[in-house]
Amino acid sequence: MVTRFTHHLAYLNKGMLNDELSERLAEVVKAVRDTNKTGQIQLTLKISKLSADEDEDNIVIAPAINTKIPEPEQPKQVMQSTYDGDLIELQED
Repeated sequence: MVTRFTHHLAYLNKGMLNDELSERLAEVVKAVRDTNKTGQIQLTLKISKLSADEDEDNIVIAPAINTKIPEPEQPKQVMQSTYDGDLIELQED
């Protein structure tokens, strides 16, 4: 039987990876709730042999976490442009 992925995840970087993922997930969930937009969290594990020796059994795992946290919409503003490229705030009547 193969060891469960969650077991390995708990031990990667002495559990710090699992803690970081938990924090990042909470950030994304909060932003999704606040903005009503889609967020994303992605875990990438680069796996390689420790050396090129064919008999080498040691494996190196290099984790990377990427998140896409939705940002709130910024209000739009209409401005008037000038010939030389300047912007002037429109005066309200």
